[in-house]
Amino acid sequence: MKMRLHNHKRSTTLLAVPFILALGLSACSSDGDNDSAETQTSTNTVTSTAQSTIEQTQAATLQEMIVGPDDAPEGLKHADVSMVNDLASELGGNLNLDGGVQPEQCQPFAADISTAAKWAALPQNEAATALYTTPDDNEAVMVRIDATETTVNPEECATFTREFDNELAKSVSTYTVTPMEISIEGADNVVAVEEQMQSMNVGGQELEVPPAGAQNVIITGTTQGKTFTVIGSNTIPKEVLQALAQNQVNKINENS
Repeated sequence: MKMRLHNHKRSTTLLAVPFILALGLSACSSDGDNDSAETQTSTNTVTSTAQSTIEQTQAATLQEMIVGPDDAPEGLKHADVSMVNDLASELGGNLNLDGGVQPEQCQPFAADISTAAKWAALPQNEAATALYTTPDDNEAVMVRIDATETTVNPEECATFTREFDNELAKSVSTYTVTPMEISIEGADNVVAVEEQMQSMNVGGQELEVPPAGAQNVIITGTTQGKTFTVIGSNTIPKEVLQALAQNQVNKINENS
């Protein structure tokens, strides 16, 4: 994923509580009504606290599972993921991070700078994200793990579109994906594809798609009830991206 990160080097990174409420009903009693209201308020407070505890626990678990500096394969170095948000902000605030994908199930294969920024902004109890760059900082790799399992079928996404309705103009990009052979031990539902942008229409005008930065390798799969995804430019050796995906799977399995 070409992100020109060399210009952005500044420092930037169940509990289920069942409640059985025995409510004493007193006909024609205002005190009973007050007690019920107080009980409901107390119940809501405890429920909210329990939910907060669940989210904090999930967030901590995901942060323990996401790859870090020690998991970088040869050819990549760990970087601060917050620089992705900085880059998105510098685009002028016109970036719509919720561009619709058709067919919808192809969303995991739609990878661009908006994807990276959206990943970095996800709630920590839902997903964890890591960023790596090549030694020259010209290419980036994003890694994400989700708290739930999601599978995707590349055969349903041979061609798909992504549409953004931004302040400046409406844009529609067309992508294709080509399946790749890859093996990740200890994981299920592993899919690897090469994604390529074929065309881009902005404000009704077709733009030339640059060869650089228009192609990515995407590796995704599931393990231990989690989903892992690795996205990087196809100029990065496939073996490097595969090694990073394997390191991520190993870390999830070791911490489960």
